[in-house]
Amino acid sequence: MKAIHHLQLRSNCLYLGGEGNNAEKLSGGFYDHTFIPEFAGEYFRHKYFAITYILKGHGVFKDHCARSFDYREGDLVFRHADTPFFMSKCFREDGWLEFSAALPQSLSDALLAAGVLRKDLTFLSPGISPALLGMAEAYTDSLFCVNKNAGAAQAYAAILNFLDELARSTVPENFAGTPKEMGQLEQVRQLLDDVSDTTPLPLLARRIGMGYENFRKSFRRRFGLSPQEYRIQRRLDQADALLRHTRLSIKEIAGRLGYSDITAFSRQYRKFRRVPPSSGRDALPPAAGSAAFPGVPGR
Repeated sequence: MKAIHHLQLRSNCLYLGGEGNNAEKLSGGFYDHTFIPEFAGEYFRHKYFAITYILKGHGVFKDHCARSFDYREGDLVFRHADTPFFMSKCFREDGWLEFSAALPQSLSDALLAAGVLRKDLTFLSPGISPALLGMAEAYTDSLFCVNKNAGAAQAYAAILNFLDELARSTVPENFAGTPKEMGQLEQVRQLLDDVSDTTPLPLLARRIGMGYENFRKSFRRRFGLSPQEYRIQRRLDQADALLRHTRLSIKEIAGRLGYSDITAFSRQYRKFRRVPPSSGRDALPPAAGSAAFPGVPGR
């Protein structure tokens, strides 16, 4: 724990590309218990992507995939934009310490599209890493740059370095499968990414030469979700995009995503997002079009 003793409690925020509600948020720094209420915990839903790296303290984190994690020092959580989460925080005797970064949704959308991030990846355990702490400090330093544009560029570079180091130092999928098994599971994962594919899961397992129960368990160890949960999350991710970027009715969205009716879609959306589908339209500007969203089949 010696690596955290020199850290300075400080944070700052840059607003980019506009004023007021139209500006994107780029903020973060190191926070202690004076900033965060003890035992605070309720469901929230932010309009930005956030990284929290726990350096002192412990608690419970529940993500938008309905998974619960007991976290402690050295753990890290991702809170994706427009997804609900719960995070309780309990202090150690010497308080609380975390590094947090809030990033513009445009950046997180680009990282998701590039495969750098996955929306179902919300929890990692890198441990207390001097390398990650150094990049966290570099990110925080950039937020105090006199030139806002230069500071934003430096912050983006620092957080990308942070994510790169995180990817190399952690293995979120605890699955020691053979190369053949890894390839088979990746093949199915790509099929499940296509929300228009409704092939029954047992049939997908047979196609790759695996028994269904073995396939289901191996898939969960590899990707952190069961095949059915993964399929649901991909559908709901696409639903979020359609709700945010089109004027399609909820009934039309349900049909495009393969639901039998609007009731089935609304029930599943509320179960996993903890809000009704209509809440996903709150930030949609009036001028948004109703053209089909790329990658989603027409009616």
